[in-house]
Amino acid sequence: MKLVIYFFIIFFSLSVQSQRLITTSPSVCYTLIDLGLSNKIVGSSNYCQIKTEKIGSLLTPNIEKIISLRPSFVLSQEIKNDQLSKKLEKLGIKSKSYPFNTYNDVKESLESLSTDFNKEEKGNELIQEFLKLEKKLLKLNLKGKFAFAIAIKERSGKVVGFTIAGKDTYFSDVIASTGLVNVITASRGYLEWDIEKFIKAKIKYLIILSKDNEQLDERIKKQLNRYKGVQILKVGSLGAHVPSSRTILFLEELYKGLNDRSK
Repeated sequence: MKLVIYFFIIFFSLSVQSQRLITTSPSVCYTLIDLGLSNKIVGSSNYCQIKTEKIGSLLTPNIEKIISLRPSFVLSQEIKNDQLSKKLEKLGIKSKSYPFNTYNDVKESLESLSTDFNKEEKGNELIQEFLKLEKKLLKLNLKGKFAFAIAIKERSGKVVGFTIAGKDTYFSDVIASTGLVNVITASRGYLEWDIEKFIKAKIKYLIILSKDNEQLDERIKKQLNRYKGVQILKVGSLGAHVPSSRTILFLEELYKGLNDRSK
């Protein structure tokens, strides 16, 4: 019996060492990297910031390229009507999809990936970091409404509106973990709002996906000066906007910005 267990451990270790992974989305890619598996990735989506062979994207994959890379697994983000996994199955290529649509999805997929690829210790370390940041944010005891802008609309150098995240989106999900309430209470997806609508909504925090443009911030502040209670934060640098283990960076940016403004 001991001999059987020994050979199983040896076989499993060799199989892990020889894995060749392809990832079709940044969410899966960044999570694999943070788990210490970057040296196993032989191919990645065109949108992944990693130096590997590129295989197109989740929706428009280059099947011939995928086949040529001889992957052990093709790992994808879970989507509706997934055609890629069906094509791979017919070709005899193993694949698996992980959900990254919500904040809870991110943590659950992190745990699943860490288990699937023998990285439980690192996965648990990252999960503990999530929990630590959640506690720090809740201790700020924040109250009020927020709006999260993923895009800013300008006309003749003037900010005229925003594209904002509805309640059932990843961005809203993350920020709601702070105790703040999305000004959008029912809508799914993303909505277009103008400046006047923001002012009437009595938003306390306007959180903007980072564009690294300080002058733009000043224009926004000037136009929102009629509602002096609004506070503007920028988040999303260094891939923090991607639903993945990098959500930790998103939480860190949120904590820093909100903590500075609560003093």
